[in-house]
Amino acid sequence: MMQASNPMNTLRSLQDASRRRTTTTSRTTFAGDDAERKKCRIEVLTSTKRDNKFKLSDKKTLATRVYDHTEEIEADIMAVDPVGNLSLEGKFSANFETISSKNKIKSMSNDSLAQWFVHIYPIVDAINSGLVDLHRARQDAARTTRHSSENISSGSKLTPTQALYKDIIDIMTTIDTQVGEAAAISGSKSNRFSFLKRLSTMLGLTYDIRRRPNDPKNHECVVCHHMSIIHPIEDDGHMERNRATQAGYDRKLAAWSKYEAAKNEAVQKSSPGTTIQIPPYPAVDGKTLTRAPIKPTKSTLGQPTSLCTCINNSCGNPNDDVGSSCPIRCRTFDPDDDPTFDMSDPMLLATNPFAVRMDWVQEGSKTVCSCKYCK
Repeated sequence: MMQASNPMNTLRSLQDASRRRTTTTSRTTFAGDDAERKKCRIEVLTSTKRDNKFKLSDKKTLATRVYDHTEEIEADIMAVDPVGNLSLEGKFSANFETISSKNKIKSMSNDSLAQWFVHIYPIVDAINSGLVDLHRARQDAARTTRHSSENISSGSKLTPTQALYKDIIDIMTTIDTQVGEAAAISGSKSNRFSFLKRLSTMLGLTYDIRRRPNDPKNHECVVCHHMSIIHPIEDDGHMERNRATQAGYDRKLAAWSKYEAAKNEAVQKSSPGTTIQIPPYPAVDGKTLTRAPIKPTKSTLGQPTSLCTCINNSCGNPNDDVGSSCPIRCRTFDPDDDPTFDMSDPMLLATNPFAVRMDWVQEGSKTVCSCKYCK
């Protein structure tokens, strides 16, 4: 099994890359639905735009590297998942069938390689996380065992297999960043991204409970499942216009309905051979209606923007709220302290006198807040 001699230092870059990937994913648009996340990643991977940094040739090179290091990868799987709890062996075997020979890799299309990469990534990510945990445990044992032969010196380079893991994780981090930027800044032409269009002025907004949707069903982000949805101030103008448009339609409809009723009544009261006294067309807002008004539709009404602010939620001090943009102010709550508290609305934690501050925990070399809104 090809692994580095030192337990942590040679894998620290892998751990950092994994942490960056987790942060990027959870704070853009993909912490929720796994199938949606795969679709979004494949869309970027198969893009023909110039800014696509992972070309077809790059995919083939990476697939060849995985093929060349199959034995080492299988050995790492046995080390981190010896009893098969994660089913890594079966998943990797199924994935390997796609790239079972170098000739097969050469003939693969861009779409096929994108599909392969999206499916190999979680396997590599799980192996990487397992190796980090395994080596951390070995390092702890080395610190407590007097005659341990474990070498924990720094400065050793990554093995080719570890470098491969790092490259795969770094590539996916870049892919997720590209997808997140496309969704947050300019939106995507894909239908599934149509609700994510953003103005540049919306970037950087933090949660404001006064701007959350009126309907509690719309408080939760459908992508990341954070309760951080607001209607930004940019919505105010078109919401007023929508109300004006709807009010104008209601006035026209009422006038036209009254006209239709008067017209039908005139027809019913008329006698054979006499002229029907048709009432004049109604006038609304200084304009004469000659036909029934058209009901406003989604295409004619401005649609409200549901902006999730979780990407901007953060706190910088474990002792106070100075500089915090976390919507719940990093608070947690024991229901026994206040049985009347509405647990369906976590945003009220920020002002609940019984709520307590969440702990800060150690993650690698950093101390971070354990609040799920800030991680």
